[in-house]
Amino acid sequence: SSKVKQTAAAQYALYSEWFYVVLRELIDIVPCKDSSNETCRLLSKYFVPQVPYDQIKQAFDTLDRLGLLGKKDNGAFTVKERFITSGMDIPQVVLNRVLMQFSDLAKQSVDRFTKPERSLSTLTVSVSEKGYDKIREKVDRFRREILSMVNEEDDDIDRVCHLNLHVFPVTKPYREKKR
Repeated sequence: SSKVKQTAAAQYALYSEWFYVVLRELIDIVPCKDSSNETCRLLSKYFVPQVPYDQIKQAFDTLDRLGLLGKKDNGAFTVKERFITSGMDIPQVVLNRVLMQFSDLAKQSVDRFTKPERSLSTLTVSVSEKGYDKIREKVDRFRREILSMVNEEDDDIDRVCHLNLHVFPVTKPYREKKR
């Protein structure tokens, strides 16, 4: 059906570039009644790193055209659904692109922000397959807790932040028999 195709197209667009995801959140913070060049120039100044206004305009118009935005009573744009998930319908190659972009932004944040402005840490541990599975489950639970906490947030929302959660092996499993 055309509704399914439109939803798929919207999801592909949303995850095509990191700033589409961020713009979707920012629209609920910075009041925007249109997607004029002036509005997009204003929005572009909020992005760290800054995104050219013409790319913001293209993203804005794409999100609107694909039905991801609505209008508030005062005429300002808003997101239609507060939380959306990438789901299982988007090919991994599409998701991988935006995941890599956000990973690059995390690397850049080391130099871009002072320590009090960011939280970056690493942890390298030895673990069994069973322990690794437990860690992954805990990370998934933590992500859901963060979403729940944000959903209960007050009305003083003033920024968009991104949380990267990475858990991955850095060695192959050692399969030799222990003596």
